[in-house]
Amino acid sequence: MTASLKLQTEWQRWADKLWDAMEARFGYPGLAHLEQKMFRSAKEHRCCNCGDAGDIPQTSHLIASVKVYYFCPACDAYWKGKS
Repeated sequence: MTASLKLQTEWQRWADKLWDAMEARFGYPGLAHLEQKMFRSAKEHRCCNCGDAGDIPQTSHLIASVKVYYFCPACDAYWKGKS
């Protein structure tokens, strides 16, 4: 196991495994990977981006099957700064 893999969080490892599984099955999975991250974020109140505790609800405009997902304060500030 490389040093970079040791530093990954459980959320990042899960997201990487999810991407690999979807890519192996479908080729390029498109937005399906994002949809699964948003589902898990909504269910567990975790940040969709980094997996930390998420307490700032976000309205989903891109994925119709997910109404709300969450960001942590740091990711929310980052994405608000991007717009």
